[in-house]
Amino acid sequence: EKVLGHKYAAILSNLTCEDNIALLPEYTELSAKGSIIIMSGILKEKLELIEAELPKFPFALIDKETENTWAGLVLERLS
Repeated sequence: EKVLGHKYAAILSNLTCEDNIALLPEYTELSAKGSIIIMSGILKEKLELIEAELPKFPFALIDKETENTWAGLVLERLS
């Protein structure tokens, strides 16, 4: 609640895939055009779930890293 009404250049999120998906509307509200959203803590096996949700939001996937069973994403706010 304390961050609502502000726009941020970067958002860092170390949460599960499901939590990141649920927060995509809030990330949209909190980010400005050109902002970067870095997500980690995502199980590699669930990566396709979050990638399937991204087209519903104004974000472009600009980088993806996986290591062992974990994955991280870097998104850029398009508009």
